[in-house]
Amino acid sequence: MQFLHISSSRERTMTMLHWTSIRSWIRGACTFTLKGCKIPCCFYGLVLTCTIMVGLFALSRELMTSKSETKKIVLIARALNYSSRSHPRDNVLENPKIILLYAKTRYQPVMDELSTLRGCPEVNCRMTTNQSYLQRSSAVMFAALFLKLKTPPQRYKDQVWILHNHESPRTSWVGKRSIWLQSWKNVFNWTIDYRNDSDIPAPYGVLQARNHTIDKDYSAIFKRKKGTIAWMVSNCKTESKRMDYVKELKKYVQVDVYGACGNHKCPRSDGPACFEMLSAKYKFYLSFENAFCKDYVTEKFFLYYGLNFILITRGGADYTKHAENNTYINAMDFKSAEQLAVFIKQLANNETKYTAYLKRKDKYKPVYEEYIRKKDDVIVWRSHRLEAQAMCEACKRLWDVDKYRKQYDDITAWFDKGICYATPIM
Repeated sequence: MQFLHISSSRERTMTMLHWTSIRSWIRGACTFTLKGCKIPCCFYGLVLTCTIMVGLFALSRELMTSKSETKKIVLIARALNYSSRSHPRDNVLENPKIILLYAKTRYQPVMDELSTLRGCPEVNCRMTTNQSYLQRSSAVMFAALFLKLKTPPQRYKDQVWILHNHESPRTSWVGKRSIWLQSWKNVFNWTIDYRNDSDIPAPYGVLQARNHTIDKDYSAIFKRKKGTIAWMVSNCKTESKRMDYVKELKKYVQVDVYGACGNHKCPRSDGPACFEMLSAKYKFYLSFENAFCKDYVTEKFFLYYGLNFILITRGGADYTKHAENNTYINAMDFKSAEQLAVFIKQLANNETKYTAYLKRKDKYKPVYEEYIRKKDDVIVWRSHRLEAQAMCEACKRLWDVDKYRKQYDDITAWFDKGICYATPIM
């Protein structure tokens, strides 16, 4: 490394200066001794002077070596930091596989420089949203919801093109984005999606068994709760017609609706505090999806699973693949909203059965990632996903790309054919 070479030259120069100084000092000492002393005195004076000089020289060498080693350590640390920061120039220590987010999601940050992967910063891959890296990128990723180009960009040799999706293919945007154009149908090699059958699944979250039990006063938690059901929602018109279902449910049981679709308010920017309040006050919380689609279980389930209430789900996924029975309530297990209300009221009035749900639920912890957006250092928006592991898997595949070669002849045939379901009758 150039810096280390300069350091070695400087060390040799300083060594020569030290020897020059020492020789001058010895000559001066001996001259003084010969003029002022008898020969034995001069001899012992010379020996003493030389001994001192040798000791000082050894000490100076040790100090110089120590400084040199310190410089080496600082240099290596800077190189590692530079590599992690990854300036747009070539990396100092490596030649990474670059993953370009050509059309990114709303929650993914802007990355003008090369950035390490969130879930595995040590791997030899980097991410960026800077399209000037297109030619050098090993993978180019396009978020389906935000892809609005009539024709694909230029494609370079051996690139892997990935369709990234985190939303249900609802009719509100189906057919209105690039992937439904003929020019885009056969360009993709891999998919990253919340669906289990995607090439690289990226669910909104997962539940993991805890290594230890949680110590809570479940009886006190139950007795503090004065409300029955809470729901925070801002999208009032959805294909799942969840507002209609809640309107019917409210005929039989208390449901307090927070946000843009209800009469109760709690600032979205203050999300954690809001849900701590809801968790303390209410016994149940609605986790209703905006569409009935295969494997579509969003952050509404994973984000609130760990709080001190019981989730009531409603969606098109098989929730038994995600959570243990009797840790949540699935509205789809009941023939009507009225039957669901009857069950909720029975459970709400039985401390033993209600707290049994909480105890079983607390055997698991939800795992997800939080992405935030700030304005003037104030959080105005939060999003929760679990895609760090998926990006690590993409990196692993890029280093063994021949093993995973694939191409979709018609991406729309995979993306939206038979994936979503008609809204069930209440």
